[in-house]
Amino acid sequence: MKSLLIPVMDAGSGHRRPAEAVAEAVERRHPGRFRIEVVDPGAEMGLLADRFLKWTWDFALGHPCWAHVGYGLVQAPW
Repeated sequence: MKSLLIPVMDAGSGHRRPAEAVAEAVERRHPGRFRIEVVDPGAEMGLLADRFLKWTWDFALGHPCWAHVGYGLVQAPW
C-alpha cells in the first residue's frame, strides 16, 4: 500500500479542514489504495519547532511587508 502524507500547519481549522477534505476525497476515489496521514510538521518535530513555526506565522500576519520580503528571498533562486 502506498502512503500519502499531507502536511498542514495547524493555525486554525482553515488549514486542517481542507487537508482532511483532500484525504477523504482520495479515500473515496481510491478506497484502501493509500495510507493517508494529515500531519502538522511542527508538532511532529517537537515543541520548540512548533512554537517557532507558529511564532513566525503570527509575525508574518502582523508584518506583511517582511512576509513579502521573506517569500521573495525563498523564490529568488527559482
